Amino acid sequence: ILGYVPLGFMLCLAHFRSGRGALWSALSTLVLASVLSYGLELLQFAVPSRIPSLSDWVLNSLGAAWGVLAALTLH
Repeated sequence: ILGYVPLGFMLCLAHFRSGRGALWSALSTLVLASVLSYGLELLQFAVPSRIPSLSDWVLNSLGAAWGVLAALTLH
């Protein structure tokens, strides 16, 4: 969770800075962070000692959502 909080925060602020609205910034950040986390979980199939986990993906997405919430609060 803690690794994706700064990612969600910074991405959401970057979207704000580009002139997008709050809803668009929040949704696009959540989708991007979730897709990134899912892709990293899929890459773990290629590493012999790693096992992908659905809970890791969900918790990473939750961390990004907390970062987005922090950015919305700050905005």
